[in-house]
Amino acid sequence: MLKSFNLGFVQGSGLGPPLFLVLAQDLNTLSRNSELIKFADDLTLLVPENSDVSVATEFYKQEDWASDNSMIINLTKSKEIIFYNCRAILISIPDPIYGIERISSAKLLGVYIQGNFSCDVHFKHITYYCFKSKTSYT
Repeated sequence: MLKSFNLGFVQGSGLGPPLFLVLAQDLNTLSRNSELIKFADDLTLLVPENSDVSVATEFYKQEDWASDNSMIINLTKSKEIIFYNCRAILISIPDPIYGIERISSAKLLGVYIQGNFSCDVHFKHITYYCFKSKTSYT
């Protein structure tokens, strides 16, 4: 007899991320052009401009998967960033996804990335901590 249970793991436990990756094995994108990066208990969805599916459609598919698996996507932690060539004459920006904040830079695996492919936010972060650690020893 199969029984279901509704329990979770303590945040920061060693079992949470591997079990999430096992659970998320059937989580895929709709388009072959889109990418879904799974790391620990985080997901990063990349949808290129030339995709046959909109970023909103891809996101709602992931939201449906979460619902089907009794999970909830935390919209306050979800962010949208648009990468673009700042030298381009015409930039096609899609409509924002309802309930998700659109940002110009984000920290991903310890590195700050920016929609305009600049590195100044990451450099400012690194130099701040270098300066902070140098002055704390004097």
